[in-house]
Amino acid sequence: MSSQSASLQTAIPLKDFDTEMATTRRLLERVPSDRGSWKPHEKSFALGHLAQLVAWMPGWIARTLNEPHIDLAGGGSYSLEPTEKLLAMFDQNVADAHAALEEVTGARLDEPWSLKMGAQVLFTRPRGEVVREHIRAFNPSSGPVDRVPEARRCVAAVHLRADCGRAVVIDRRP
Repeated sequence: MSSQSASLQTAIPLKDFDTEMATTRRLLERVPSDRGSWKPHEKSFALGHLAQLVAWMPGWIARTLNEPHIDLAGGGSYSLEPTEKLLAMFDQNVADAHAALEEVTGARLDEPWSLKMGAQVLFTRPRGEVVREHIRAFNPSSGPVDRVPEARRCVAAVHLRADCGRAVVIDRRP
């Protein structure tokens, strides 16, 4: 089998995943541990909670590929953690996701996967589709905009001392 046909059977091309995770890690490195409770707006999540959400997200990819569902009712709660702990969590989640992306390929990506809230099934779709949506959350230009791009913008805003209510450019340089 050629490398091109093998890559067509993965949920996300590993090169794209690795590039996006490297960019996201650089963003998390810039989160100041002493500013975790800062909010860009009174109705917003705290910066530390947004950064924690970003650190958790690669784990969703691994769980989506390895488990039949995620139950939101059993999820953890947010806490304010130092940047070093968020980076360690992110790195572990990235490693787990990368391994799952290599392992779960082909027809296994068409298996049904569900998002649940307790006994209620919120939706069921092929796991490969769900994983592709997870990666789109890291890169708002590749899909619908949701809370995660807000998290990335606000993390960058604190680093740049900018206002999250205004346009902010995220520094994507190495």
